[in-house]
Amino acid sequence: MVESYSLIGPAKIRTLVIPIGKWKRAQFLEKLVLLRKRFEVRLVDVTPTEDATFNPQGFPQGRLMFDFETFLLEEDDMLFLHDFEPYRKTFVVIGLVAQGTLETDTLQELETRFPNAICHNLICFDEPSGLLAPNVFYHPQSSVETIICDIGRKFLEALSLYYSSYKHVTLRSPGAIGGSSILKLSLTRQPASVPAASALTRKISSMEQPNSSSIRRSASLKSLGLTNGYPDQQRAKARQRKILGNFQLLAGRYSDALTSFSEAATTLHKIHDHIWLGSALEGICISMLLLTYLQVTFHIPAIINILCPMRTESRSGSESNSRKSSFSKNAAESPRASISSMPPKMNSLESTDINLASLIRRISERILIHYEASLSHNIEFAPQLIYCEHILRILKFMTSCYNHESLDEIVLRRINADEFELDENEEKYHNQEGLFTKFEIYLHAQRLFELQLKLMDVVSQVKIYTTMALIYQRLKYYRKRSFILRILLVTTASHSESGALQDYCLNADRGLLKDVLDSYGVFRQPEISMKDASVCTWVTLQKSILSLCISIVKRLGDTEMVTELSLIFLQRFSHTITQMEQSQLLMKNIIPNFSKSEKWSYWDPFILRGLEITRLESNEEHLERRTIHTPSDDPSFKDVQVFNPFRQRLINGVTNPIDKAMDKPHEFRIGEGAQFEIVFQNPLKTDLKITHVSFTREDSKYVNFLDDLVQELPFVLGPNSIKTLHAPVSFKKNTELHTISEMDVGVFDLQPYSFRIAIDERFALASEGTDENGRANFGKFVFAVLPDEPKIEFVSSSLRESAFMILDGAKKTFEIKIHNKSLSCPAVFVDVGHITNVETGLKSDYWKKLLPDDLYEVENQLKELQNNCIRIIDKPHILEPNSTAVLQVELDTMGAPFTFKKFEILLDYSSKQTASDSRSFYSKTLKIPFDLTLKRTLEITGLDVVPLPETVEEQSDDIDFVNFFKRESEVGRVDASDYALLLLDLRNSWKDALEFQIGFENFLSSKTTLQTDHTCRTVIPIKKSLLNHKLLQREVPKLVANRQFVNPGISREQLEDIREKFWCREMLIQKLTCTWTVKGHANIHGKVDSRQFLPKVDSRTLDILCPSRKHTLEVKLVASETVVSSGTKVDVKALINSQRPRHTPDEIATFTFLIFDRRTGRLLPKSNSRVIYNGNLTRKVKLAKDSDTGLELLPLDRGEYEIGCSINSRVFNSIPVYIRVE
Repeated sequence: MVESYSLIGPAKIRTLVIPIGKWKRAQFLEKLVLLRKRFEVRLVDVTPTEDATFNPQGFPQGRLMFDFETFLLEEDDMLFLHDFEPYRKTFVVIGLVAQGTLETDTLQELETRFPNAICHNLICFDEPSGLLAPNVFYHPQSSVETIICDIGRKFLEALSLYYSSYKHVTLRSPGAIGGSSILKLSLTRQPASVPAASALTRKISSMEQPNSSSIRRSASLKSLGLTNGYPDQQRAKARQRKILGNFQLLAGRYSDALTSFSEAATTLHKIHDHIWLGSALEGICISMLLLTYLQVTFHIPAIINILCPMRTESRSGSESNSRKSSFSKNAAESPRASISSMPPKMNSLESTDINLASLIRRISERILIHYEASLSHNIEFAPQLIYCEHILRILKFMTSCYNHESLDEIVLRRINADEFELDENEEKYHNQEGLFTKFEIYLHAQRLFELQLKLMDVVSQVKIYTTMALIYQRLKYYRKRSFILRILLVTTASHSESGALQDYCLNADRGLLKDVLDSYGVFRQPEISMKDASVCTWVTLQKSILSLCISIVKRLGDTEMVTELSLIFLQRFSHTITQMEQSQLLMKNIIPNFSKSEKWSYWDPFILRGLEITRLESNEEHLERRTIHTPSDDPSFKDVQVFNPFRQRLINGVTNPIDKAMDKPHEFRIGEGAQFEIVFQNPLKTDLKITHVSFTREDSKYVNFLDDLVQELPFVLGPNSIKTLHAPVSFKKNTELHTISEMDVGVFDLQPYSFRIAIDERFALASEGTDENGRANFGKFVFAVLPDEPKIEFVSSSLRESAFMILDGAKKTFEIKIHNKSLSCPAVFVDVGHITNVETGLKSDYWKKLLPDDLYEVENQLKELQNNCIRIIDKPHILEPNSTAVLQVELDTMGAPFTFKKFEILLDYSSKQTASDSRSFYSKTLKIPFDLTLKRTLEITGLDVVPLPETVEEQSDDIDFVNFFKRESEVGRVDASDYALLLLDLRNSWKDALEFQIGFENFLSSKTTLQTDHTCRTVIPIKKSLLNHKLLQREVPKLVANRQFVNPGISREQLEDIREKFWCREMLIQKLTCTWTVKGHANIHGKVDSRQFLPKVDSRTLDILCPSRKHTLEVKLVASETVVSSGTKVDVKALINSQRPRHTPDEIATFTFLIFDRRTGRLLPKSNSRVIYNGNLTRKVKLAKDSDTGLELLPLDRGEYEIGCSINSRVFNSIPVYIRVE
């Protein structure tokens, strides 16, 4: 629609291309595209003609440009313009002959059918036949370029004959030919009376008093020179010259055309023939533009210098400043300016000295002035169509180059090829200032709204409004574009009975309606494209426009497009209409036409919202799954899971995330029944009747619906509802893995179509390089159909109702009896495992927020539950058909937490005959659940660590830890100063008395009886050297590999503190033992798991058990005598132990002996009379290795003294030395 308004459109040869023979539409359009790519022919490639008028040798740089069309639009309505603008005529007709359809009279029939054309041609896509004529061409014998060149020569020969008929014909204006049937230019304002080159000039001129007498004098016939013969001859010659210029444009002789138009314009200006002068000026614009495109230098015609005086520009200068005052004050001079008044300099003005784009714009302003000046005459007036088309041509020219700084090669190429949209390389320069601003283009477009457009024929209105809409789109004036398109729709609706409009809308592939709908985004697909769904649109306006389009195509009788638009309406805008409107669209526009074409389908692509399975048999067994067993030494089958502490079994929710139900594979046997739950949705406000449901052809090979489904159909869904259809199925054929991703669904007794299973809505685009940017996340149903398999069932257990009570720390053994019901298939693979409620209750990401010590506790507990809590004894390896086996289960609650309340025995079995791969097979899982109640027995309710008292050996002999020290001291294996006391509070929570015994390394307490609900304290001696520095530096162990612990909220010091306290508690747990027996029931006994009772170690306890953990040195004092008489010498030695290799060989520290009065606790001064010494109390020692130093003391006064020491006043001796002087 826009191509006919190209500025160089009058230089293009209108060519009609029609199909001859049996063509498929796609094939014909492919050949048409092939021709359109070769629309331009160089005259140097065209064979010369005998007639010199249009001989291509006269201007070899020229071009023949063909405008290939497939229909004749307004051909008859434009006959009155053929004498005035002959380029409107269809000169060439090309028939594309399908293979095998060429006949001898084909060319003659073509000439008979299109007699007004002057050149008829045939292009045969076949081998040359007997018909050899000058106007018949064969492809691929000759290339398309050669054929177009030959057609161009035929056209030039025919054009010479056609032009000869104009030489002796009096050329009349359109008004003289059409008379009153021609729509005269109708302005809503007064016609311009003074020349103006631009809107800016009009504003400047409006400030002055205009002198319009020159235009008013043109109103009389006398002033026009129509009353004497000499002006008539001039007028006739000038018009002939102008027509010759039009033909020379068509023939590609642009230089000659410029001369012809210039001569015609000069004469027409003298005799005031305004309408022909305007057309001649337009021809000058086209000639100059084409010569610039060919890079041919030319002189600016003198008539242009008179009518549109301009400012010269430097040849080296850029045209980027052309918009700034591109005309001078002389632009406002009278159109009667004389040629003799032109300055000499302007006679030699060349094309390189001016801004051509600005000049064309100013010439256009002049053309419009002359068209408006012709309105005072009743015959020689400008039709409104010519006025509008010239405005549109200039608008398209300005729009094509407004974002470019000059008429460069890109702009000229786009203008010549009628390329209207910006390409990717130009889009980034869209907002830069160029030859014209967007506002200048908008002001020029406003001239169209000064006309009475509604008086024009409907096709012209449609073309004008559509062109304006696309221009506004190019300028990104979207609101103005929407306004124009709405006017276009209203205009179309009011003239929908027009035959011309029907041809235009329907025969042109419904171009008008589709362009309008596409402009408003009606053709966006939010139900398919995520990108379209995220675009904000004017829904109310789209609804209104779509309603108008449906009304138009209804009047045109196009039922196919009525159905298409109604489907779009119901699919994308159903939420904006009422229930009655939806019913009318369904019953009147859609359903009656569905049966006429197979291309229509149900409008909601998400009708199928879910597909699930329900087994018809007992749910005692797990659904079948595929199990893979590989040798442990095969590196290609390593477990790559992030968390898998249980090598025997993966636990949903603990070791791996739970998959979606739609993606889980299900296994069935041949002939097994199941029930499909198919979820449908109805987004409409009316009932939706589903009349057909079936599997696709491929899916039906393995599964099909039972006859009971027929009773459920038709299945009716209420308005705006989601409903589930329960359909029984049966599995037919063996398959290892099959996927159902779509089903065939039919509604309202219409033909069924396949629909995918839409699980939920997609809210984000997928990554680049993928095609998963649809509107929904689609699901699938994966299943396998297996042959007959063994079936093991649970028969009984030695427990009553599979439930029992057990004491904490005790053990219990019971039996389970199982039976293979199959009479033919043995279970050659049997594997027994278990799972507890503690494991299943954990989330898969439980470890992410736990500290290292807490995480170790949780995972150690899981490990105990999996490996030590439940043991299966006497596992069967093969279970023959119809045979029974007994399993013994041993339950040990030693490491079980009190949240342990239930567990399941899991029995995996298979016949190992269903998979082709020897390392894999299908298996079943039998679950046997048990409930238990774990009762508390002996609990540790408190823990404390205190230093060992000095008088421990003086205590009573009936205390366990006192006896331990006395017994060990006698044999010299223990030093009481190396020990501390661990205080444990024990409570009996069982209903009967308990007898317990506690041990810690070499210590073992005597058996103690504790009555029910009573608490007692037990004192246990423990070594202070329980922890060494190397152990404290070890990290908290990780039971699960390949997982990184990251907690940025914990400092390095805190991590070190956690590590030290963890290892202190671990040592206590490992060395502490406690057994108990129920008083009077020796067979009921157990152990206490101190891990679940002992709290975390505090800093005080850590300081007692490891006092020197934060120092790199340890100092120990030894005295030769601890009880002496006054005046007796005592030797004191200090042993320095460097515990960590952190000291350099040359590092030296200050060592100081300290002497205290034990009764007062005061430090004795260095010089005193109570204790004298030999040597210095302070000395230097090396720290690179272990060393010792000594001091001789001579106590004089009786009393008790404490000897200590320090290194650098930071490290002190761990155990003091006491000396009593008697």
